[in-house]
Amino acid sequence: ATKSNIIHIFSAHIKKDVNYIFYDLIRKSNIYTVFVDPKNIIESRLLPFRDKLIDLTRLKIAPAYSLLLYLFDKGITSDTLKILNLIENWFTRRHLTDFPGTSKLDQIFLDIINILANNEQNDYETIKEFLTNEKRYKSDKEFERFLSNSELYAINPNATRCLLIKLESSKRSREIKVDFWEESHRNKLVWSIEHILPQKPDDKSDWNRLFSKNEQEQYIHRLGNLTLTCYNSNLSNKSFEEKSSIQDNTGKDIGLKSKNIYINLYLISKQIWDKKSIDERSLILAKKLISLLTN
Repeated sequence: ATKSNIIHIFSAHIKKDVNYIFYDLIRKSNIYTVFVDPKNIIESRLLPFRDKLIDLTRLKIAPAYSLLLYLFDKGITSDTLKILNLIENWFTRRHLTDFPGTSKLDQIFLDIINILANNEQNDYETIKEFLTNEKRYKSDKEFERFLSNSELYAINPNATRCLLIKLESSKRSREIKVDFWEESHRNKLVWSIEHILPQKPDDKSDWNRLFSKNEQEQYIHRLGNLTLTCYNSNLSNKSFEEKSSIQDNTGKDIGLKSKNIYINLYLISKQIWDKKSIDERSLILAKKLISLLTN
């Protein structure tokens, strides 16, 4: 419907039952607030979804809010968390591959609502079948190849950060859980993405011997060359050997081989960091991500 038609439709409904329309809008706006500001959730029935909804806001899934509004308005079910995971996994693939295109996203989720409203099948299975259709979804094989060979950080730094945090968090129990989205007193993220092969290698380091300028451009932003750190300024543009064994001013080991970050375990046995190392680690991490991003 055009904008003018929508106004006429609302005017007609308001004339029929003004109280119902406005109370319905208030109820739905309260539900919508859950998606855009999940940190403030206090309602007990919604608390189990708080962390997942926070993750979704970080991933930026605004086109799916129409579907979530429809589903949460219908009522929470045993499949609600599965649906949220499906949407997270779908948008992770979409944001990195840019498939489907941005202009199609709003309509995709409106189409799902229309399908759900006109059938009595299981909501989760219906949504999964629609979203994972090859017209709207990269297969596991295609996405693994993409993760292994693409310059992820250059394509979408935010989605890449979400990927790395998902990988690292999957290795941690509640006892050793870390808030990788923690902000400093200056409202800056404490944890950042570290490029093992630096973005601006020191001219006197071994990086220029191991990688030509062209190779540096091809490998710097690959998945296998990325990790998480809260000591970015300490690691900087140093050589691999220096970045592996560096300590802070208290003598604490904060280097790439400190075993503090689980996705760095592959680095421990490495004496040099070269193209083969990045290729191998890219594939290892890509396979692990596929297992985490498959419903």
